[in-house]
Amino acid sequence: MGGKKWPTEFPALKDPRLRSDPDWEDVPKGLQKFGGILFDVSGTMLLRSSEMPHLKERHGGIPVKGKYQYIHILHGIGYADPVGTEVARMELHYADGETSFDRLYSTVYPRLPMSIAARLEMPNPARDAQLRYRAALILYYLGEDARRAAPALVKALDDSDTEVRRVAANALGNFKDRPGATEALRLALADPHDSVRGAALQSLSHVEHGSVVALEAGRLLADPKPGVRIDAAQLLKNLGPEAKPAIPALIEALQDENADVLRFAAQALGSIGPEARAAVPGLIEVLEEDRPYADHGPVGVEADRSRRLGTSRITASD
Repeated sequence: MGGKKWPTEFPALKDPRLRSDPDWEDVPKGLQKFGGILFDVSGTMLLRSSEMPHLKERHGGIPVKGKYQYIHILHGIGYADPVGTEVARMELHYADGETSFDRLYSTVYPRLPMSIAARLEMPNPARDAQLRYRAALILYYLGEDARRAAPALVKALDDSDTEVRRVAANALGNFKDRPGATEALRLALADPHDSVRGAALQSLSHVEHGSVVALEAGRLLADPKPGVRIDAAQLLKNLGPEAKPAIPALIEALQDENADVLRFAAQALGSIGPEARAAVPGLIEVLEEDRPYADHGPVGVEADRSRRLGTSRITASD
């Protein structure tokens, strides 16, 4: 207790690990500074929540034993709530018999994203990989509130650890109009690990125009990893007519050995509509070759319609 400023930064624990689950043993004890405020931490009190219904709903009778101008309460929330949600209420009973009430709300401290982003740059890349991963994960969950940390996340796309790069790519999908983020995601499409390439493509679809995304997804239809090709084909299906720039790549994908790539590619061509008429011969060929999914679903519908009617018109099908 004491001081004249409320904390405005994320507390730097002695143990630098950032955890996504509550482990109260990590909280340092004794005289500790959190956000520039000195606290005497002697223990932890937990309150009942939906996750821990067996705990007490309230604690009381805690003596202050002093006269203070300000009282700072060190508290934390072990679950995610929208900013502004009331999570607890504090009652203060004074020696003169008066009582006051203060409410505690879920919030994001203004300097929290930058404090966490600082942990993306640690001196020992191998030893601190788990910490950097946790930091990137927290920034991802902060969503648009972490936009100030975008430069640090862009830099993290070059991290030596695959999981750090993947989560950093996911987090960058939360920001639009952040300088350098879109270009960094496009470069990450060439990452050596398929999970990072997939994450970069999904994030790019959230921050870039559909026609640009279609071109990049079309290129990934030739990726050596089937998981990446499936993601790219499914994304193109969801783009609908905006997937038009990827028509040549989608026609090539009708020859893919992976049945899911074939299925999504056919659906994508169908969702584009008549402008994908060049795909009709390929769809008919798939049907005649009796490949997986060729006798039912969108592939069979589109190819059979084209063969029977002798038309080059493609219509969307689910």
